[in-house]
Amino acid sequence: MKIDKSLMALFQSNQPGRVLRELHENGWLEKNIPELNALYGVPQKADHHPEVDTGRHIELCLDQAAMFGAQARVRWAVMLHDLGKGITPKDQWPAHINHERTGLALVHAVNERFHAPPTFLELSMAVCENHLHLHRAFVMRSSSVNKLIRKLNFEASSEFLADFVLACRCDATGRLGKSHARYRQGAFIIGCATELRKYPMKTDTPEANKESAERYNQRLNAIRLMRKIHDTNIGKEKTTSYI
Repeated sequence: MKIDKSLMALFQSNQPGRVLRELHENGWLEKNIPELNALYGVPQKADHHPEVDTGRHIELCLDQAAMFGAQARVRWAVMLHDLGKGITPKDQWPAHINHERTGLALVHAVNERFHAPPTFLELSMAVCENHLHLHRAFVMRSSSVNKLIRKLNFEASSEFLADFVLACRCDATGRLGKSHARYRQGAFIIGCATELRKYPMKTDTPEANKESAERYNQRLNAIRLMRKIHDTNIGKEKTTSYI
């Protein structure tokens, strides 16, 4: 990966948020990662993001990543997850509808520019596109939870799943006053993926035979069971406040 001392500081510092702010202020960010620099000055809804400024949000997310001891690839994904907000038309501010999709091309471009290894690219793309899905896991249909787990191949890689969950947790808690908030969605999706390994399927939906239909129902029932295990009024949480 193409890393200079500035990027290395973001990966290694105990206060990466402050490092990012300095890179924004001294012009390094505008020159090297303009997609990220563009987030400064972009407002978000204050009821969801008390810090309002999107650049400040990324700083807080990176500080959470450092607090959780996240590896470089997780910090990288956290740093890039909201790039789509930088190209939201101003007349739509402070909303950022579909930013998780509009940001994908930007995330891919930054990865190419820095010759990021496949693990960095895969994780950052997955987090960009799917972080809101995990935030909303408790209000998703069980079939949608199954589809998300299949889509991101969580059953095959516990390490990738853990990294994805940690990056999403950094996003959820990287907000003013939220640094110590619980993130039950993470434990829920990990539990679901663990249980679904007992009922492997090749597709998201059942094939046209009884055995496949039974296996699919076993998967949905496993997800429903995990909901009960994690049900401490979680369904009443304001999960959409993570937008």
